[in-house]
Amino acid sequence: MDEVIEQKIEEAGEQAERAMEKESNEQIMQIHEYSETVMESMKKTHDEIMFLYSMLNDKHTEMTSMTGDLQRLAADIRNLQENLSAKAGTSIRKPVAESHVVQQPVMKQNAVVQPMTETIDVQPEPEVQVNRFQEIQEPEQKTENRKQRMHRACQMI
Repeated sequence: MDEVIEQKIEEAGEQAERAMEKESNEQIMQIHEYSETVMESMKKTHDEIMFLYSMLNDKHTEMTSMTGDLQRLAADIRNLQENLSAKAGTSIRKPVAESHVVQQPVMKQNAVVQPMTETIDVQPEPEVQVNRFQEIQEPEQKTENRKQRMHRACQMI
């Protein structure tokens, strides 16, 4: 009888051990599935953040390049105005928009400024045929016509 009782106790112990192993394996599998779900969610969030960061970098690069282009264009316009005023012998008024220039953001030291790929063609105003009646204008009228031509040239720029 003692042997039978010991045998039943051993069988019950083995069954309990198998049931606990089965329960442990199920719990481990559930934890594993949960961790995979969390890892997928983290990866998705990471990819979204990296995409947004990449977009920000692209926009920063684009803005930096545009800022450089605008600065070069402003310098070119100033040079053209100086050249025109030197040729005409008069000073040209600065456009109103130039007096409201927005401060440019400070560029990082490692920012790369791309060279300007577009060129601006400035075509001179066609010369007007002067007939002999226009040649006998008073000096004030000549000066006024010159100012009007300069004003039109500046507007074209």
